[in-house]
Amino acid sequence: MTLPNERYRAVIKTREFLVELITPSETPRIPSHVRSTARLLLRHYPNTLDMENAAYEAPSVFEGESARRREEQTFMVDVAERLTPPRRTWREFLCGSRRTDDVANEPGEG
Repeated sequence: MTLPNERYRAVIKTREFLVELITPSETPRIPSHVRSTARLLLRHYPNTLDMENAAYEAPSVFEGESARRREEQTFMVDVAERLTPPRRTWREFLCGSRRTDDVANEPGEG
């Protein structure tokens, strides 16, 4: 079974291959009819932006690079929120009132 990120990568790599075929400096021994066919195919072949849009619209079909980055960022934000200690409210900060556990942990107290 092909995964969405594998399908996405296959389309991108196929485009790179077709571009290689039409570039004589990279593939000098390719027959002209193959080169012209590759050029015709590339006219309507999806570019990277098209693939990113497809991945956004149909993530179950294509999982693009930006989708993976979004997932990683969401995971990192989730982890950071879980690790961040609770903060004082503005009223506590401005008025100087403290939570009871802050007072109990002060040096010299207790």
